[in-house]
Amino acid sequence: MTAELVVSPSDQHVRVSLAEALAWSAYAADLRRLLGVVVEQCGVDRLEVTELLVSQPLPVRYGGLRNGVQVNPVEAINLAERMAAGFGPYCRLVAPGRLRVESGWDGAIHLSMDPAAANSLTGLAGDSLFLEWRASEPDPEEELGRVDDVVDDEFWNSVRVAADGLVLLCERWAHGAHGCRWFRVTEGMWRGWHRVYGLAHSYVLSQTRTCGLTRANWRRISPRSKLRSRLAGLFTALTREGPTVFPK
Repeated sequence: MTAELVVSPSDQHVRVSLAEALAWSAYAADLRRLLGVVVEQCGVDRLEVTELLVSQPLPVRYGGLRNGVQVNPVEAINLAERMAAGFGPYCRLVAPGRLRVESGWDGAIHLSMDPAAANSLTGLAGDSLFLEWRASEPDPEEELGRVDDVVDDEFWNSVRVAADGLVLLCERWAHGAHGCRWFRVTEGMWRGWHRVYGLAHSYVLSQTRTCGLTRANWRRISPRSKLRSRLAGLFTALTREGPTVFPK
């Protein structure tokens, strides 16, 4: 079992209005102080971003955020405060075996840790905080669904064999409406497949899911399918190579 600390606003107005509430700044300050103490007591110097949810375009400062990215405590606390405020991006921050940070409802933040670390945190308090300790099950050692295939020459050769003219490639790098990008694969890209991504992180690190759509696949999609209607614009809009945001 692990110890779970649920931190939420003690002021009902803050729970309802979040960052728009007059008392939000007091809650945010207390929350940041508490998170700093927890991180220190758990002996954490880096946390990994997982379960990333991107429902809106990422702010410029988080443009490089991906599953698998390691962030320092200050960056993790900044992300936790944004999640509590309802701004996003939303994710789970994990230091395996030490600490897990994720957002809940109404401005709450859930902190899961080893019971030994929890015992050293007795007496935590804040005028704007409501604290609740719970017992929870630890995370499995490996997260289900993690991608470990490599986008290499063998991958591209398999796509090329299946291709029939125009090929669109979908890179699913996060949950949510803005968590994928589409690429039109051109002849020049076949000769330099690494140009399709231009990612700073490896395929395994970013846990990217990739699938291809060819003309043959397209013909097998029902004309009445919502998927077909959403993809139809891509065949006309992708007139040059490069990424395109998936249409809503």
